[in-house]
Formats: sequence, C-alpha cells, structure tokens
Amino acid sequence: MDAIDDILAAETPSFARAVRAIIHGDVPALQAELATGPGLIHARSGAVHRATLLHYCGANGVEAPRQRTPPNAPAIARLLLDRGAKVNATCNLYRGAATTLGLMLSSQDHHRDDRDWVGIGSGGWDYEGRASWVRLDRVLDVPEEGIRREGAILEREVFEVVATRLRAEYSWS
Repeated sequence: MDAIDDILAAETPSFARAVRAIIHGDVPALQAELATGPGLIHARSGAVHRATLLHYCGANGVEAPRQRTPPNAPAIARLLLDRGAKVNATCNLYRGAATTLGLMLSSQDHHRDDRDWVGIGSGGWDYEGRASWVRLDRVLDVPEEGIRREGAILEREVFEVVATRLRAEYSWS
C-alpha cells in the first residue's frame, strides 16, 4: 500500500477510484466511474477539505502524494465539466475556502511588450490561430454562469512557462 492508498482508504470506493483515475490521467477509468455513479460528479471528499473531483484535477491533487499533473489534465477537466462539475464549488484548502481559478487570455498584440503578460503562441483556443498572451497579475474567480465552456489543450511546455513566471514573480506555489 502506497501513500496514495493510505489517504484514499478513508474515501468511498467509487470516489477513491475516481481520484486515482484523475491523478494518473486515466480518462477511460474516470468515465467508467462517472457512468456507474452519476452523482459522483457532485461528491466531496470525506476529508476535512471536502474537495470535489474537479478540485483534484485543478489543484493537482489536494494532499501532497496526490499532487501530480497528468499530461491530459485539460481533457479530464473538460470531462468533469461536461458531466456537470460545479466550476465555482469551494473547498477548505489553504487557510479557507478555495475555488477553481483562472487567468485572462488575450490575442491582442499590444500585450507583447507588457511584463505582466506572457506569450504562449497560437493554439486551438483562438479560432483565427493568432498568437496569444496570458495575464499573470490578475487572477479570475468567475461565477459558473460566466464560464465559456470552450477550451483547448495547452502544451505542457507552454504551461510550464506560465507556471514558472507565476512562481518566480507572483509567489505562486
């Protein structure tokens, strides 16, 4: 039994299997769990943090042994959102209630020389294939009804460019 098994032992079996599927990037296993128990999408951890499955995806896990990011995390998040996961669900992490957060994305070229924006190139998030920038100095906590349910997979290398700047310049951890 590893550290993950120890932590998951306190969860219901279906929630534990779903969390394990998320941290290992196993989309078919997660789909099977959600198909078997549709209410699982709104279930919460039995731990004091009361995290949802989306928190495990967005926070790269809650407890240290589960803080792993599979390369297909965007696909897992999309699956959870498509099945009805609440984007603005809070949980008790990091000194209080926490929610899924986001950063602003723009394809306006005038952000090129702004130090609070980082270029991420072009991708599926822009239908015209324009270069895009992510704003680093403003975190968005958008209500669920304000979220556009569109997205694209951000390459791991590009994600790391954004994450490295956030860690170095804005004290993200």
